[in-house]
Amino acid sequence: MRRAVHSRPDASAHARPVAPRGAWRLPLLAHGSTRAVGGEGDDHGGTVAWIAAGATLDVRGFVPSPLGRGWLLLEGAVGQATLASHEPDEAAVLDVLARRHGQLAVEQVLCGDGVQEMYRAICALRGEKARRIGLEQVLAQACAARDPHCSRALAMFCGLLGDLAGQVALTLGAGGGVVIAGEIVDALGDAFARSPFRRRFEARGRYRDTLRAIPTVVAGRAARPERIAG
Repeated sequence: MRRAVHSRPDASAHARPVAPRGAWRLPLLAHGSTRAVGGEGDDHGGTVAWIAAGATLDVRGFVPSPLGRGWLLLEGAVGQATLASHEPDEAAVLDVLARRHGQLAVEQVLCGDGVQEMYRAICALRGEKARRIGLEQVLAQACAARDPHCSRALAMFCGLLGDLAGQVALTLGAGGGVVIAGEIVDALGDAFARSPFRRRFEARGRYRDTLRAIPTVVAGRAARPERIAG
């Protein structure tokens, strides 16, 4: 499905200097700053991917309108794609979840419930009893480096998110960048830049150079795609 997305008018757009990388901002993003987490390109022109992982997984694509009047919105069922990993420890965790739920879809794991299930699966595989803690507690324990199982669950989440983001970027030809949003990544703060996300984003063999040039940025908690018209 394609719908028009209109960014707010800016009469000074052509005179505006290029923003420093730490202040990367997409015109169709409203209410919030972004911070860069890799990429050699910039945010001027080209298709942009939006991936928000929180209570649910939201994946969208924004294509510049041929008429230069905003953006065309692409929506699909990316979250229904089958989730897999070539990393042995991740594959073992996903196998535990698959035995419980059947074939795993991306959206089942890259969300708040998925992080908690990965934490419990990690504990089970290591022969330890998982504590009864919610997502906020898992995030807090991981960020404070107080629980290695929570930390590993979030590292897995970031790696799998990087896999997804790289695939989405290639599928959409997202030369304009990939925006990562959602409460989970936002809660990780600067730790997200040190996670496996960007390494896994670029890990696409002969497409590595293509992905290396694509900027990936984290949108703040208040950021969202601009109002969709039509």
